[in-house]
Amino acid sequence: MGRLWRATAAFFMAGFGAGAAADEAADGRPHYVEVCMKCHGLLKADPDSWTPRNLASPAVVMPLGPSLADIFGRPAGVVETYGYSRSFREALENPWVWDGDALDAWIADSQAFISGTTMYVKVPDEAVRAQIVAYLAHFAPWAPE
Repeated sequence: MGRLWRATAAFFMAGFGAGAAADEAADGRPHYVEVCMKCHGLLKADPDSWTPRNLASPAVVMPLGPSLADIFGRPAGVVETYGYSRSFREALENPWVWDGDALDAWIADSQAFISGTTMYVKVPDEAVRAQIVAYLAHFAPWAPE
């Protein structure tokens, strides 16, 4: 992903204030809802996502995937209540942290990231991926207020 993610990350790390960070989250929210929410649910930390429109979107009652709350900066495969696929568990032999580059690669093509994983997502648009990653980063525990 490179330049776009690094620019977004630099912006967050520089701490340019809540207003700009909130704008980044707002830009990523609709993409998160479209691409991720149906299987992973809404983020409890984002009250603006809990709109009647989003709640009325077709979503599973029990999420198919682990919660993405606080995923940014979290080690992969640590949600104890989720049954990761065999392919995913095997990939954890070389552990990683869900940082901007890892999330971007996963969202770009989950099957290329881990062949045989049960998640199938492919978002070719780099700008959309960057906005989803920025949205998840905004709600990370370290996110600037």
